[in-house]
Amino acid sequence: MYVINMVMIVMIIGYCGIRVAEGSRSTGSLVAFLLFTTFAMFFTQLQKAQGATERIMDILVFVEESKQGKDLDISNLPISINRGTILYMR
Repeated sequence: MYVINMVMIVMIIGYCGIRVAEGSRSTGSLVAFLLFTTFAMFFTQLQKAQGATERIMDILVFVEESKQGKDLDISNLPISINRGTILYMR
């Protein structure tokens, strides 16, 4: 995505540079347009960062689940897989 944005900016600078050289566009309008697109990209990235930060904060708030069940020694037991469920045969 970054590469696409950079290619577009280079194309805009090239096109507008030609228009400025011809005199059909002023240098100020070129600079104003570039600043506008830069600010738009900045605020888009800022909103993405805010959303990601909120998601990270939500994850950090989770409480760790308590351990329930019993410990088993499965070191010498055969393993069987049945429809995605792992079973230890006794």
